[in-house]
Amino acid sequence: MIFKQIPSGGDRNFSYLIADESTHEAACVDPGSAPFKELKMIEDEKLKLLTIINTHDHFDHTEGNIFLASKTGAKVAMHESAHSPHDISLKDGYVLKVGSLELRIIHTPGHTPDSICILAGNDLLTGDTLFVGKVGGTGYGQDAQDEYDSLHR
Repeated sequence: MIFKQIPSGGDRNFSYLIADESTHEAACVDPGSAPFKELKMIEDEKLKLLTIINTHDHFDHTEGNIFLASKTGAKVAMHESAHSPHDISLKDGYVLKVGSLELRIIHTPGHTPDSICILAGNDLLTGDTLFVGKVGGTGYGQDAQDEYDSLHR
């Protein structure tokens, strides 16, 4: 598996490139405000970007979608409850194939109602469900309860 973490600005935000080493099929997770880095890596590694996955519907995670999709033809995948335009609606337990790799979707509401985590082999991409060094931010009341439930169940 090719697995690259790319700093993308904001509050400890990262985007990720995940690819099958044999087929070079790839997914990009959370292309932020500088998707040029992701595109350069895709071109340098000779990857075929099939899917752009957003861990939730916040601008700092979705801003690069249009640019990358227009340059690569990739489809955008988000949780089914997301409001931004997307081509593939994801549900808890959905398995997205990238070559021979399986990316398992885990619905983790709390930071936002549409938050997901992605299990790629032994790597877990958490979006803003968990930040580097702390729990992801929430609103009050039900959002906080949903985040607690997501983290403990």
